[in-house]
Amino acid sequence: MDERIKRYWERLDKEARAAYDYANKAKRGSFDPEENVEIALAKDLAERIEGLLGIEGLKDTIRELEKTGMPREKLAFEITKRIARGELLGIQDVEKRIDLAVRVGTAILTEGVLVAPTEGISKVVIKKDGGQPYVSIYYAGPIRSAGGTVAAVTALLADLARRENNIPPYKPTREEVLRVIEEVNLYDSRVARLQYKPPDEDVETIYKNIPVELNGDPTADVEVMSTRDLPRIETNRVRGGVPLVIGEGIAQKAKKLKKYVKELGIDGWEFLWELKGIKQEIGDKGAVDAAYLDGLVAGRPVISYPGAKGGFRLRYGRSMTNGLMAKNIHPTAMYLLDSFIANGTHVKLEKPGKGAIITSNDSLHPPVVRLKNGDVVYDPKDVSQVEKVLFLGDILSTYGDFLKSNNPLVPSPYVEEWWRLEAQEEKDPETLEEALRISKEKNVPLHPKYIYFWKNITNQQLDQLIQYLEKAKIEEDRILVDKEAKEILEEILVPHKVTPEGLLIEGEWAKMLLANMGYDGSFEKLKQAQGEILERLSKAAGVEIRDKVGVFIGVRMGRPEKAKPRTMEASPSVLFPTGSTVRDLLKHKEVSVEISHFLCECGNITIYPKCELCGKRTTFQGAKTRILPIQEMVQKLKEKYGSISELKGVRGLISKEKIPEYLEKGYFRAKYGLPVNKDGTMRFDAINITLTHFRPKDIGVSVEKLKELGYEVDYEGKPLERDDQIVPLYPQDIVIPESALDYLFRAAKAIDDMLVNIYGMDPYYNVEKKEDMIGKLVITQSPHTSAGIVARIIGYTDIKGIFGHPFLHTAKRRNVDGDEDSIFLLMDGFLNFSKHYLGASRGGTMDAPIVLIININPKEVDDEVYTMEVEPYSLEFYKATLEEKPPGEVKIDTVGNHLEDFPYFLFNLTHPQSSILIGPKETTYVKLKSMVEKVEREAAMMAKLKSVDVRDAIARIINDHFIPDIYGNLRKFSRQEFRCKKCNTKFRRVPLIGKCTKCGGDLILTIHKGGIEKYLHIAIELAEKYNLPKYVRARLELVKIELKHMFGEEKQSGLQDFV
Repeated sequence: MDERIKRYWERLDKEARAAYDYANKAKRGSFDPEENVEIALAKDLAERIEGLLGIEGLKDTIRELEKTGMPREKLAFEITKRIARGELLGIQDVEKRIDLAVRVGTAILTEGVLVAPTEGISKVVIKKDGGQPYVSIYYAGPIRSAGGTVAAVTALLADLARRENNIPPYKPTREEVLRVIEEVNLYDSRVARLQYKPPDEDVETIYKNIPVELNGDPTADVEVMSTRDLPRIETNRVRGGVPLVIGEGIAQKAKKLKKYVKELGIDGWEFLWELKGIKQEIGDKGAVDAAYLDGLVAGRPVISYPGAKGGFRLRYGRSMTNGLMAKNIHPTAMYLLDSFIANGTHVKLEKPGKGAIITSNDSLHPPVVRLKNGDVVYDPKDVSQVEKVLFLGDILSTYGDFLKSNNPLVPSPYVEEWWRLEAQEEKDPETLEEALRISKEKNVPLHPKYIYFWKNITNQQLDQLIQYLEKAKIEEDRILVDKEAKEILEEILVPHKVTPEGLLIEGEWAKMLLANMGYDGSFEKLKQAQGEILERLSKAAGVEIRDKVGVFIGVRMGRPEKAKPRTMEASPSVLFPTGSTVRDLLKHKEVSVEISHFLCECGNITIYPKCELCGKRTTFQGAKTRILPIQEMVQKLKEKYGSISELKGVRGLISKEKIPEYLEKGYFRAKYGLPVNKDGTMRFDAINITLTHFRPKDIGVSVEKLKELGYEVDYEGKPLERDDQIVPLYPQDIVIPESALDYLFRAAKAIDDMLVNIYGMDPYYNVEKKEDMIGKLVITQSPHTSAGIVARIIGYTDIKGIFGHPFLHTAKRRNVDGDEDSIFLLMDGFLNFSKHYLGASRGGTMDAPIVLIININPKEVDDEVYTMEVEPYSLEFYKATLEEKPPGEVKIDTVGNHLEDFPYFLFNLTHPQSSILIGPKETTYVKLKSMVEKVEREAAMMAKLKSVDVRDAIARIINDHFIPDIYGNLRKFSRQEFRCKKCNTKFRRVPLIGKCTKCGGDLILTIHKGGIEKYLHIAIELAEKYNLPKYVRARLELVKIELKHMFGEEKQSGLQDFV
């Protein structure tokens, strides 16, 4: 292990455990539900599983098997079998053994981090049908968090447990098979789109043959129609877990499942080889996939169509901020896109993968544009003068993204780093003359800097260009050509000026054009050359001219970047019930609420686990409805600590025991303007962004401070002395938004106040300014997990996202394709989190830090990080891209080959940016408040892009967003409820008295005419302005007629009425 990592981990462990001990000391004799910290510290997989499932007796066995090098899947299968047959844990009841065996196996497969074992599996039971027993596994919605492979394997685990107890296989009836087919189709069409919806015959094959019953809790209000009231299925409602396991699990991941079945050597799963509709694991070469364009949302523009000229050119490489699906583009491209794409914005894209977080990189090929005066320039400085974007520049993707998503490699354009490999040169030539000399001396292609985008035109267009240039005025570094040549010059991206005399190409650009075309006083060599366009150019130029175009990738905007405090409805400061929609406790004299009852031996009845009168712990008596003198309680707080403007509570408690937070905690949160989360913590949510290296100047921290935090050398191993050196990031360090730093600073002040005033302890943080938060520990957690991870703040930026190491993101079972996670102070979690506050319903433990990982083990993270490359690309790699080989067939050294080396600092850099802060920090989508403004700006921006078919994009927005929204609201209008203005009670029908039957208040509609019609007029004007196809305008006319019939005539409005 690297000594730096060893010291780093020791430091994290020491600080985290010291905080843990301090919090435990504080909580003894407190008003909290428990007198100890309720987050279990877990140093490895074995401890996480025991903590997550609340069991003991597995650690030693799991660790012993891990030491043998047993793969994770085999470990899960072996432990499942041992528990099922009673060797482990010593459970006598067979049904309980099978249930726990499946849960433990699932927990091992999900690294003891996800909630799938506890929330995704409701129960595993043994049913009997006429005396014949069979195993039934009940799934719930959170099974989706496990991923398709694990969801599928849970059924295999249940089968293994069944076999160990000699229970016969499940035999479905014909009606049950038809029920599941209907259920899968209903779920996909009415509830949520499946990532993969198998054909009906495959669903039938799976369900007829699977040895255990796939069952589940009802998760949607939608009911089956043709297969109702089946005796062995308890509900007619759609059971969401069943379609998820069948579609996204067994059907989609059949290939992996077959591998496990072979390894286990078990029968009963032969049906996997009969499935017809399984998608290919590797896509087709050169395939164009426009699926990313489905479901366009108004205000979120299309950036480029699949393969469209002028879009983003895919380039392979690693920067400080890409990988794990994150991509880079040139900062100028962000501004040319009217800042709809900013640093941290999510995009959907054609390949590789389906989504990505975008950050800037100024080392990439810049955009090329036509200005309003007709000039064509590279990397324009004033984007307001741009008329047309001819080329958006590069989008930088890692090889690992292709390997993880199983996309065939796409042909790389001829780029500088490829040329350096062929020419065996460390530096790029500074002039065209030098480039030509090197090419001729070493017999290598011309450097790409001095090549134009020739593959954008045809041979016929090349011949036309020759004709134009033969009539042009040509000097050594100056060409004046007729304006008729403009279209072709723009296609191959030749910079030029528009003059009264014609198009002027000057300097190196003119020399390049003539050299590419082999001009030696005439163009005869090029005219006589035969073959494809690049072949002809190479023959004429006397050096090889390679393809600089490569492949253009389709992209559209997804979700805007995000960084803001986690709030619940009405932003309460304390988990204390108000019993009404008026959340401010200061506005109540008394409240009637369902709340916990505790009895003290002194006879006092209280709502807290500790007696306010004698200070002893109390005994829980259950939850009851009682009236609390809240005005009196709040007055005592004011007298003790001073006045506050408001103190918001929650309407009611969602936990089983209804234990409230100690009211004083809410006072100190309110004092600093802090909301509370459902589990008692104060969280900040932000989008995940990849970071493997950084420059100190970018993250608001001095070199001296970094040295205090253990940073000693830069990525080349040189001593850290300057703030512009590139430094490798430690695996659990994060760089957070400045707004998060301010939020956590206020949270630290609130926690110190709690420690002093509620717990009688000394303050823990002692911070005076927000910069003092640098070096402090936090817990980071993703929503679908039950495990938090310790992280350390080392800097901040004004970008709305949390920069973290790939190993940190994958330890949370996340990547960087749009996922967002939370951070909260370590002491906040230790002091304020309680399981007693969590919801009693399904999913209650999701996003709760049941266990805490102090040090990340590289072997216990999601395997996506293992696909990231750790070496520069070879010449063989670039050649393989031209053949569009499957990524798995290309030899590239990846993280997965170095797990024994603790590979945190192995990530290479091929395209380091000069700064991670260049480019817009907030998307225009967020800045614009009205939909009209968003759509107008979106349409105007798309019209400037050569890579977008504006008419098609607007038509898609109308068809995919506006019309479904209008019809959806119409349906809701006809089925809407009525609400009491006074007490908020809802009624399906208006009572006969015409007023609220509870309080006599007036009733109002919950859905209004304006909400239904809000997009119609915008849609109609867009259809007219962009001359959309007749069928689109006809659909809008039908919608207009339907609304007219429902609401009557109205005055025609224009766009200006909505501004």
